[in-house]
Amino acid sequence: MFQLIAMFLALVAALLITRLDYFDLTPVAKKRARRALMWATVLFGISSFVGAFFTKAESDAAEDRLTARIERIQASLDPFIEAARKRHPSASSDAEALARFRQDLDALAARTQNLEVHATPRTLSPDQHKALVGGLAFRPGSPITVLSVLGDNESKVFAAAIAAAAAATEAGWTVSLQEGVFEKNKVGLLLAFGGAGDPPEPFNVLGDALTAAGNMPTPERHSDLPAGAITLYVGVKPTK
Repeated sequence: MFQLIAMFLALVAALLITRLDYFDLTPVAKKRARRALMWATVLFGISSFVGAFFTKAESDAAEDRLTARIERIQASLDPFIEAARKRHPSASSDAEALARFRQDLDALAARTQNLEVHATPRTLSPDQHKALVGGLAFRPGSPITVLSVLGDNESKVFAAAIAAAAAATEAGWTVSLQEGVFEKNKVGLLLAFGGAGDPPEPFNVLGDALTAAGNMPTPERHSDLPAGAITLYVGVKPTK
């Protein structure tokens, strides 16, 4: 901007020098004015040149800074590009290799998160415990067997938490906590009853209470259970 103003003023001064004869000035005044305008033309020309020089220098410095930043970014990407190329040697370009590598990392992160979720043991939060106890209080004194998977500590701990809620004073259920080996690998919660006909009322009460506590069981009828008996199987933790 400064450069343009200096050039404009230099042009104006040069133009005035050629138009002094149009002004009603004495010869001495014209001579002085011409000298002053000539010096102004020279000074404005020099200012324009200096401004152009510093503008060019500043532009070069900015370009150098940008180039250095790009080089630093490229250097930081080199290890990733090398890893991506080793992982996907058939990629047609670095960009394609990096895109595939990014997909690999996203998939790995998703699997890791899934493992972390399933590695966390099941439990009853205070609110879930309260909901389960409150639901079971509608049919106090009912007998139930809570059966966990033998050798699976996660199943055992979760079964104990459910049994504790059912046996709480407010619920008042009669609980038999056991471990067992199942013929088929049971997953999640399975609520079974024995006998023909409709399931007993405590079966429905327990199913509704577990569902209200966020742990809906799968209902089943087992012919090997005595009529009216209720067993809650706490299987292994679901993987999905």
